Amino acid sequence: MSTFVLLVRDSGKEPALRIEAQSGIEIGRSPECRCVLSDPNVGRKAAKIVEHGGVFYVEDMGSTNRTAIRGLRKLSKGEREALRHGLVIEVGRSSIEIEEIRAVPDDKTDAGIADGGGGDDETGFGEKTLVAGAASPMTRPAPAVPDQSLDDAMLTMRGPSTPAPTPAPPPPKRAAPTPAPAPPRPAPAPAPTRAQAPAPAPAPAPPRPATAAPEPALEPAPRPVPRLHESSHSSTADFMGPGGIGSGTQNIRPDTGDLGALGTMITKRPRLVIVNEADRRIVNLERLVTMVGRESGECRIDHKAISQPHAMIRFVSATNNFQIEDRKSRNQTFVGGIALNPEVPQLLPPESLVRFGAIEAVFVVDRDSENAAIPPAQYAAAVRYLIANNQITQEQARAAQEEAKLGAKHVGEALMIAGVVSARNWTRAFENGKTMAAQEVSQPRSRRALWMIVTGVVVVLLVLAWVFRAKLGFGGE
Repeated sequence: MSTFVLLVRDSGKEPALRIEAQSGIEIGRSPECRCVLSDPNVGRKAAKIVEHGGVFYVEDMGSTNRTAIRGLRKLSKGEREALRHGLVIEVGRSSIEIEEIRAVPDDKTDAGIADGGGGDDETGFGEKTLVAGAASPMTRPAPAVPDQSLDDAMLTMRGPSTPAPTPAPPPPKRAAPTPAPAPPRPAPAPAPTRAQAPAPAPAPAPPRPATAAPEPALEPAPRPVPRLHESSHSSTADFMGPGGIGSGTQNIRPDTGDLGALGTMITKRPRLVIVNEADRRIVNLERLVTMVGRESGECRIDHKAISQPHAMIRFVSATNNFQIEDRKSRNQTFVGGIALNPEVPQLLPPESLVRFGAIEAVFVVDRDSENAAIPPAQYAAAVRYLIANNQITQEQARAAQEEAKLGAKHVGEALMIAGVVSARNWTRAFENGKTMAAQEVSQPRSRRALWMIVTGVVVVLLVLAWVFRAKLGFGGE
């Protein structure tokens, strides 16, 4: 069975927001819609996704600009168009591209993913893996092992533990009728010769204890969490769960994992501000991959709405930004009010509202993807917005600013930790603060330009007056 994903580009902006196609999803500017667009050319409820007979359709809801199918036609009110791979829906200046994802059968699913890596029943790691296009590369068959005898197989598995000259046994078999090799057998002690019966000559017996020494170098001891294993296709992180190593192993996508990427991430100082009535704190993200879970992980949230594991935040050094991914949690992960598709990475911008089930948090960094510092004027404008909307008082704003100076946080973090504003109100104020800060920067420039023009006109008039006065002789004796 195929699943469709909506690649939503609000006003043509990138990256596209991914939403799984479900019956009843409404598209428009209304906050009641599942897919909310900020495009002013889109109606409050422009279109919706419906299902009939197992087929998904897009239906126009009577929008003013009408819902258009790129390259085909515009839909009238109530008219439908079946979803298919590559179909592009145009609503105002926004576009929604349809991507079809086919499910891989259970018998072709990779064993590591099917087992679930120790996740509980909330995560559902035993479900089918969704891949776009052809079958997943993780379903490659294991290489065939050629037929061989038991002794040869044991020698192959032991590797370095066996003597190097393995082709030596065939010549002694031909020389078996000669009685010459028989006298040397009683020379060594009987016990070692029986233990090393596969070797026809007594010479290989002494080296066996010496070659057994390198075996402890295989590093069987547990390692701290999470440890990235680099490979050509994917990476894994050993996640320490309540049952020990391997009780929460998660498959994650490849990342650089080098010290350079970690150093770049640390300069941004990423953190999560958890805003809950019983749990208000700041969690610093100090790893390239941070797991969020109820009982274990780098960010632990002890709440019944949190799954184990719940979500993953990863720094992508190639694009110098952060991504968040839902780990098949029971109560889902939301960014800006939009539910994430399980195991589908989503861009995580600065000051984003993140909701893990019922727990709200704000993702905060000191530097953006361009490695530029977040301007302090944006935080100041957000505080003015809160004061203008009577959400905080002047005294609360001053106290939060003093608290921000003493600690390594901005004024919004101080307000949220103190319980003065919610995570939702702060993120809304920060978005409006960015607009206000941009206007405040542009207004002084326009005023300065107008002042220079007026000054130039006055100077020109004074010069012309002086010239006429000199030529006509006004003011002379």
